[in-house]
Amino acid sequence: MKVKDIIKYINVFANESFQYEWDNSGFQLGNRKDEVRRVLLTLDITNEVIDEAIREHCDMIISHHPLFFNKTMNIEQSSIKGDMIFKLIKNNINVYSAHTPMDVSTIGLNMFMAKKLGLSDIKPLERVVSEKCEDDTNLFGLGAVGYLDSRMPMNIDGLLKKVKRAYNTNVLKVTNNYNTLGILSKVALCTGNGSDLLDKVKDKNAKVFITSDTKYHEMQNFVDNGIVLIGVGHYNAEICFLDIMYELLRLKFHEIEFIKSEEKNVESFAYFV
Repeated sequence: MKVKDIIKYINVFANESFQYEWDNSGFQLGNRKDEVRRVLLTLDITNEVIDEAIREHCDMIISHHPLFFNKTMNIEQSSIKGDMIFKLIKNNINVYSAHTPMDVSTIGLNMFMAKKLGLSDIKPLERVVSEKCEDDTNLFGLGAVGYLDSRMPMNIDGLLKKVKRAYNTNVLKVTNNYNTLGILSKVALCTGNGSDLLDKVKDKNAKVFITSDTKYHEMQNFVDNGIVLIGVGHYNAEICFLDIMYELLRLKFHEIEFIKSEEKNVESFAYFV
């Protein structure tokens, strides 16, 4: 099986045309005609992840966050990014990234995050239209909104416990208006920084918005609009990429071994109390 075959299949459920203008999803580095036997799946591409791919004799790395995000004017081996690029080329490791196409896919991160929380009647917060793709069957949208189980009435304390379990974290960042809510029914969420989705959350009449990371003044905007914001951390919101991609690819390509990276796939922050 070749690199191009894997890319073709990923584009079935996370087409590159789904990506936002500021994104750089797609083939990052390598040769599309290379044969692939082992693939490393990762959230981020770091030197440690590349070393892991070399140790595991992988021919390809598939990441969520792109290797090339900002414009690269030159490649110097003495730089961190340059060293990574030289190392990948030297070891014949291909790189593909599925970032916002996986965020907005019907089987992508936002949908996974909503189902993990047990929401029903799930709808996107923001509809996404792709004019470059003839088949947008698997295009869901950005963010998600859905209903909690009405048979088990839940207040904010219950929801916070549920969020911690769902996204495997012991620490949440919550706006200080959380004690203004009664029994909850509708919840909105977004795997990335969804600060620009405030109006969408209001339109959906959701009083709670779960997101990965939001700046101080962005959080204040939600408070001013009577919405409780819950921050779970970027890592905790998006590490599900590994599980989603692993299940999709291993069922399709039986002759390829897929490995979930164990390097640097941990929250970058440590909390002290």
